[in-house]
Amino acid sequence: MIETELKLLLNPKDIDKVKQHPLLRQQTDSQRLYSIYFDTVEHDLLRNKIGFRIRHIGDKKVQTLKTAGSGIGGLHTRQEWETFITSDTPDYEKIPAAALSYLPDNFASIKPIFITNFKRITWLLTIENSTIEVALDQGKVETTTDSRSISEIELELKSGSKIILYKVALLLLNDIPFTIGNKSKAAIGYALCKPKPLEFYTANLLKLNHDMTSEQVFIHTIWHCLQHLQANEDIVLYGDNIEGIHQMWIALQHLLFCLNLYEPLIPKKTYINLYQEIEWINSILTIDWNVAKLESIQPKVVAKQSNDYIQVREMLRSQRYTRILLSLGKWL
Repeated sequence: MIETELKLLLNPKDIDKVKQHPLLRQQTDSQRLYSIYFDTVEHDLLRNKIGFRIRHIGDKKVQTLKTAGSGIGGLHTRQEWETFITSDTPDYEKIPAAALSYLPDNFASIKPIFITNFKRITWLLTIENSTIEVALDQGKVETTTDSRSISEIELELKSGSKIILYKVALLLLNDIPFTIGNKSKAAIGYALCKPKPLEFYTANLLKLNHDMTSEQVFIHTIWHCLQHLQANEDIVLYGDNIEGIHQMWIALQHLLFCLNLYEPLIPKKTYINLYQEIEWINSILTIDWNVAKLESIQPKVVAKQSNDYIQVREMLRSQRYTRILLSLGKWL
């Protein structure tokens, strides 16, 4: 099965706004979900971009194996296999052969490494011949030594067009502030297991095929720019290496160049709206890099960097920035 979902991160104080939203008036379902995640001591599954868990759903236990898939603009698409089991110990005989090949040969090396424990409220929406599950999750990811709170919405496409995921997210954003999440609960758990310093990310090499159409090249290039942009959000929000802002600025230059290059193929109104919004982000990310990169303790330089960070962080947490990313995803 292919799983396609959008993850939206909430401030806990806005939970009631979600529950009372006009879009979510249908009957709800509420349950406690407790999951055990497995890997080797060396995190071989993580290295191979595999997620493996057992989840308690009521009185049932579901064993799930997931591949990494792709995750851009908050939209995550991945392959997954689910089987019902009877205990908290993995049952490898029930894993389909196609999925079993992703696991190491030595099953005994696979052990529990962290858990997630959260309450989930779900609504099922049918919009424009598409079915969307809206899941509101509140709880924690826990290791033996650390934990992190969860407060998020997952929009999962059950059937129909992924465009509807973006439409639903944009409707919710009109009334509820949130940011786009690009980390799964499993990714958070692994980060707690082996904390690492935040890093900035440079752009990967853009890979294009000779048989791609102009439209496919355009879409692929825009997604590539967005991936570079969003990969640096964490270090800008929670770190202090100004190269993160620089990398976001570079991603914006590539994005603007791509829009300019393909302007003749884009409807005029769409182009103007997109360009204006992306230029707004660009104006906040554009700073004097010759000054910013000076290894100096001069008060004026330190103060300037501090002000730059404040402005950029406010922008990244703004509903306007979130709306731009969602609108781009919907358009593409």
